[in-house]
Amino acid sequence: MWVELCAEDATPGMCGYLLKSMYGNRDAASNWEDFSRDVCAGKVGFTAGMGSSCLMYHRGRHVRLFNHGDDFVLAGQRADVEFLKKELMKHIALKDKGRLGWNRHYGDLREAKILNRIVRLEGEVQNASVEVEPDPRHVEVILRNLSLQMGSKGRLTPGESDKGELDLTPLVRGDGFLYKSTVTKANHLAEDQYDVRFAVKELPRCRRRR
Repeated sequence: MWVELCAEDATPGMCGYLLKSMYGNRDAASNWEDFSRDVCAGKVGFTAGMGSSCLMYHRGRHVRLFNHGDDFVLAGQRADVEFLKKELMKHIALKDKGRLGWNRHYGDLREAKILNRIVRLEGEVQNASVEVEPDPRHVEVILRNLSLQMGSKGRLTPGESDKGELDLTPLVRGDGFLYKSTVTKANHLAEDQYDVRFAVKELPRCRRRR
């Protein structure tokens, strides 16, 4: 890939040829995906899943790995996870953001953020459960776009129409973009918020009347 040189290195009529991927370019993400997959599968010993190459399993250590971009999530026994984390860090500079668990002596956390979702451990070891809270930022943006607040009254039935006449006020410039942006964030929210899936599904539908 050829790039325009920065001001201090610029020479009239000259440009630069990249020897490595530059952050922000299209090939950078693809090259990183190939590299991280080669490290996990070729050097550390993980086997990629048949349904998704982002989900991997280490047969020797019985550890599951989820790789999304530059985020790595490991699940397994403490010693095995620590061993494989060190193996990964031999090839990739990783930042340990903590471990979910019940043993505070080892610094375990009861709550962590994974891909902007809040994952929380509830109960104790004998009757443990995992609670996943969607990205709260999506909720804040949706409420702000709709001029609502956290205490605003909701509807009991999804898809329930307003009683009375419809508001036929013409849309002003920018309303269409705002609507699409709000629906997109609602779609992301609905992946984990099952109670709003039906209502969100109805939002992008277009009904034309003649």
